[in-house]
Amino acid sequence: MAALSLLKSGDHILSASDIYGGTSYLLRTTAEDKGVQLDFFDANKLDTIDTFFKANTKVYIFREI
Repeated sequence: MAALSLLKSGDHILSASDIYGGTSYLLRTTAEDKGVQLDFFDANKLDTIDTFFKANTKVYIFREI
């Protein structure tokens, strides 16, 4: 939560889609409240992850495989 509080409108969060449900909810509500862009990627298809990074990506959330 502390890291997310540093984000500002226009920043971008990139997260694995299979993270804990509570964390997903926190990300969605934080993004909506702060005007932050949020994208989820399939962590089982890491060969496509480069397509999700943006110049304004500030937070990257991954899970262990």
